[in-house]
Amino acid sequence: MPNGLEALALTPDDGPALQELLERCDDYSRLAFGMPTGAADAQSQFLEGLQHVPEERKHLIGCRVDGRLVAAADLLEGHPDAGTAALGLLVVDPEWRARGLGTGILVSLGTELAGRGVKRMRVDCHVAENTRAVSLLQRLGFAESSREEISVAAEQTRTRVLWTADLPLRPPGLASATARPDYSRAGSAAPRPVPPLDRLLQLPGVTAEVEPYYFDSPLFDDYERDVERRTGETDWDLAGLASAVGDGERVLEAGCGMGRALIHLAATTNASLLVGIDTSEPALARARARAAAAGTDRIEFVQGDFLTYRPDTAFDVVLLADCTLNGFTDDAAVVGLLAHARSLLAPGGRIAVSVFDNGAPATMTHLDGRTVVDSFTDRDGTHHIVIWSMRFDAQTALLHRTAAVPRPAPAPGEPVRCVISDMNDRIWTPSTLSPLVAAAGLSITRREPATLNSGAADGAPTVTLVLTPAGAAST
Repeated sequence: MPNGLEALALTPDDGPALQELLERCDDYSRLAFGMPTGAADAQSQFLEGLQHVPEERKHLIGCRVDGRLVAAADLLEGHPDAGTAALGLLVVDPEWRARGLGTGILVSLGTELAGRGVKRMRVDCHVAENTRAVSLLQRLGFAESSREEISVAAEQTRTRVLWTADLPLRPPGLASATARPDYSRAGSAAPRPVPPLDRLLQLPGVTAEVEPYYFDSPLFDDYERDVERRTGETDWDLAGLASAVGDGERVLEAGCGMGRALIHLAATTNASLLVGIDTSEPALARARARAAAAGTDRIEFVQGDFLTYRPDTAFDVVLLADCTLNGFTDDAAVVGLLAHARSLLAPGGRIAVSVFDNGAPATMTHLDGRTVVDSFTDRDGTHHIVIWSMRFDAQTALLHRTAAVPRPAPAPGEPVRCVISDMNDRIWTPSTLSPLVAAAGLSITRREPATLNSGAADGAPTVTLVLTPAGAAST
């Protein structure tokens, strides 16, 4: 469960707390049943059930934070057959939504039930319009099995949908997860940029040329280097990463980029082996040059995809530094990434992940609808402007950005080329990561808090999480 919470059985003594929770979740009752929460809804939860299901197979569970009930679920084990469990209710306090509680409850229940021999779970989602529940179920591998129109209060109708998944619950697509699947790639079709940049491509005489961002695009790479020259390199997570590395240990960094973290570790730790892997050869060329300039020959840089990397040695520490994880927007991709990192650990090993801390997304709402214009000089000394447009969904913590660099027309009357790159990032936090960490067979065993010291989110809280295989002692 996220944040170390536990799902505990509720008893009739918890009736008042459950009633208060249901009243705080009044939007669920109105959506599902067309009416507000009733005064006896909590009491009915303790009385409901099917006569042919033994009492010991009727479960009503909840999660508390500081003594307050913030989530509840009810489940019939062995319904409609011995190999199936039916979930009827799952509600989360509005203040605790989008923090992984719903995912944590379902994954935990699925694991427990699978251990008892239950083969599948079905969920009765009263309305197809309950998009929050539908999104959660789809992420966890549930598939729609049936639907029907039902009558609810005041002559209203709802579309009742049954969803089913095999147990234990596992997010789909782990084997095919790839890094940054939604980033622009060279030669791909021009995406629809974030407004108002979409208007730029509608102007007469303007054509779009798509390039990947960062190192693999000379133009955007020049912009990043110019920004770094003007503002300096971020160091917010370096102390936390170094604290995860012990004397003589072997360290691997996934997505090492220009070698920023590894060069720091070479200077500040007694690691016996430092390896960085990245898909970008231009980034690695710069990393090798920077390591040489720093006077270290202790780092080995490897060009390749971390998700298919099978080294000959196991590592004591695997690093995901500087919000590298944000480029993986899908739950399944994150679980696949963490599971692969775990597979590369030596006994007693750990994973260090640097992300934004809880509460950071709320401080980033100013990014929604923001347009920024900047200038930079490329390696040939030519001056350019770059236009950024951003959309930020605080509920999903998804940041969608488009960068565009208009290029001068090569000759009068010829089209104006606009080089664009389209990116999506997900602002992961410990709360949203916790159920995915658990699904990958890991536990959060230490936190090293810090604060971001540059960029549009300057001042946002951050943290380096140290993960260890579930059941292993912290190192």
